[in-house]
Amino acid sequence: MQLPISKLVLDLDNPRMYHHGVADGEGGTKLTDEEIQRDIENDSDTPELIKSIQAYGVREAIYVIPIDGGLYKVIEGNRRTVVMRKLSREGYTNPERPGLSFDTIPASVLPENTPDIEIYKNKVIWQTGKTAWGAFNVAAAVYRMRTQFLMSVEDIAASTQKSVRDTKDALRSYENYLEYTQESGDLHTKRFSFFSKDCPAPVKRWIMESPENKSNYFDWINPESGNHRLRSVATRGGLRDFKDVVQSEPAIMAFTEDQSLTVDDALEIVRDVDITKGRPWLKQIEKVSSGLNNLDESEIDRIRDENYRPKLVALERAIRNVLEEM
Repeated sequence: MQLPISKLVLDLDNPRMYHHGVADGEGGTKLTDEEIQRDIENDSDTPELIKSIQAYGVREAIYVIPIDGGLYKVIEGNRRTVVMRKLSREGYTNPERPGLSFDTIPASVLPENTPDIEIYKNKVIWQTGKTAWGAFNVAAAVYRMRTQFLMSVEDIAASTQKSVRDTKDALRSYENYLEYTQESGDLHTKRFSFFSKDCPAPVKRWIMESPENKSNYFDWINPESGNHRLRSVATRGGLRDFKDVVQSEPAIMAFTEDQSLTVDDALEIVRDVDITKGRPWLKQIEKVSSGLNNLDESEIDRIRDENYRPKLVALERAIRNVLEEM
């Protein structure tokens, strides 16, 4: 059926929007209708959707459910609804298709008594397979399905089209993130990356070894703690470098005891203890030596043809220099 745009309200509990709210275990503080409208209008993918709807209208029906006042809440299709609102508000018409209306939208209406769990499962299913909706939003949805709707991990995995292992990992990551927010008061969802798949396994294991480790980690990632030393995940001196620190007892001990120490400083301790940490190619010397000793005549001919001689001469000179120093 066709519904007037004026009769639609956006879904204030849209899983795709959780990252805008406060993480509270129930999906976060909900955005207002106006905030969702503005957020979607400003999204980088929206101009392409506008062009498509301007040319062809909305070809796939949205899903709605009746609410009080003769209105309908959009369960799936918020982005299309926002675009139609915008075009209707601006009085847009397509001169090539004068019969195309931007004041109504095709919609499938769910029964008013549809159980909340079915509505929520459908929301998640409809979001899955579309444009990426963010690791935090997925994890928050997984947590809500598990804690509010008491769904099994297997059913959640099926709904989100993820493996059981990934579902458990998302659930565990979100639980750890929630513990961090509750202890630190830091509600920024960007901090979720310090607990998600972006967090290296050695760091995750180290965090869980003791309450002290976890408490220290919370301080190190919190910008307001006064001891903020893990400022990013992927950049230099960030979490991915920190994984080498937690695997070196002298380095992590020094990093814990000396608040002036940076991750880069701690990495120097790692390298002092294990020279291969700073020079991983040292581990390959034995393999290179064995490989060279086992070359057959045809392989040596190929090396000669590809002019490897200058490189081998340089290698010989470097080895001789090291041996003389030793």
